[in-house]
Amino acid sequence: MKRFVFSLTIIFFSQIPLSAFDWARENILVNKTENINGKTQLELKDASNRFFSVKYHGVFDSLRVKKILILKDNFYSWKNMSIRSIKFFVLEKGLKIVIIPEKFMVKGKNYGSYMPAGMVFYFLKNLRFNFRMIKDSVSMKIKGRFINKPEFFMLLENAVSNPLAFANRLNFHERLNTLNSQLVNLKVKHYKLLKDFEFLRYAFLTLRNTGFLRGPRKINYKVIMKVVKLRMLNPKLSVDNFEKLLEKQMVKLSGHELHLILSAYFNEFDN
Repeated sequence: MKRFVFSLTIIFFSQIPLSAFDWARENILVNKTENINGKTQLELKDASNRFFSVKYHGVFDSLRVKKILILKDNFYSWKNMSIRSIKFFVLEKGLKIVIIPEKFMVKGKNYGSYMPAGMVFYFLKNLRFNFRMIKDSVSMKIKGRFINKPEFFMLLENAVSNPLAFANRLNFHERLNTLNSQLVNLKVKHYKLLKDFEFLRYAFLTLRNTGFLRGPRKINYKVIMKVVKLRMLNPKLSVDNFEKLLEKQMVKLSGHELHLILSAYFNEFDN
């Protein structure tokens, strides 16, 4: 019983509104609180006079508050970047971070001038980025998983050094990914069509399998598949000889049923 109460306590305290979070305990000052279209936005300042904002709706686990503070400290620690603004958006799952740099220096060049909408990062299980840079009127999508700063800076450097080649290469990969996705969808649709067609063919066999004073009767599907397999292996056999082969293989079905199967699967009709 104690364990159950303890678990409930953890859940209760981990699911809290940000307005109820003790920011002072983290040496964070709440400068302003606004409600914008049903969402709350907090303007915050840490002990080092570094500003950031958090926008959220409802409640979420306090662990994400800790993650916000860790990411804030991490980005502010980048020595090559001075931050004009950094905003955290609490999503249903994870976080979105928008950084507008005042300066972003890479090998003596201010890359911040190539980022009109800043840099956008996403955090769920790992940190990812997805934003655009513009250089020489060429718009380039910068997208991927953040591994470390050197690799990230190298990616930006490649984009800035040759925008057209970078954009073309990225567009090629995006087109390839799109085609792969379309191929997967086509395979799924093709499988469904084949399955639906097989159902229709089986329905046809059942409805046509009638006799004197007897309504439609199903043919065992395993028997149908065995007949189809044997016919594919022996396409040149006459129907009479094929019937003899089926008898040797102990396949039990009437002559009428055999002719129905051959007509439905191989377009072989009685003369």
